[in-house]
Amino acid sequence: MHHFAYSTLRLLLKNTPLAPLISLLSFCSPAISSLLILTTLYFYLYPPAAVPPSLIPLGHILVDVLPYVYASILRWVSPLFTLLEGISTLLVVQVAGRVGKGWADEEEKEEGVEWRSIAGLVAAALVYCAGLAGVTMVSRRRSVESDR
Repeated sequence: MHHFAYSTLRLLLKNTPLAPLISLLSFCSPAISSLLILTTLYFYLYPPAAVPPSLIPLGHILVDVLPYVYASILRWVSPLFTLLEGISTLLVVQVAGRVGKGWADEEEKEEGVEWRSIAGLVAAALVYCAGLAGVTMVSRRRSVESDR
């Protein structure tokens, strides 16, 4: 919450007469984050007592409401993060392929042996095999855990 509010204020107050307020807030940011964490932990260790329905206690909001809201937000935003991660991976692979192609094209061919191309192919095969091994290990671990 604090970082969301800080980022919003930073965008809104940039190049305004209140801009020095942001530098003061950034100086106090570690203390504010620590204080909020300690407050939340306190309310988890010592849950608030029941109060009349007309009052909404801070402890109830920190312990019962905010975790549910945060989990709901993460549940709805996770597919977006997965999509952005896939696009980023695709872009990185395309750039790496172009760099590798340029690197292989620059080499001087000595007696028909293209050492850079061979090294690039071996490195690509090793990365592919390591990725496949990682996926296989994760899927095996999940299948063993689901069998329990």
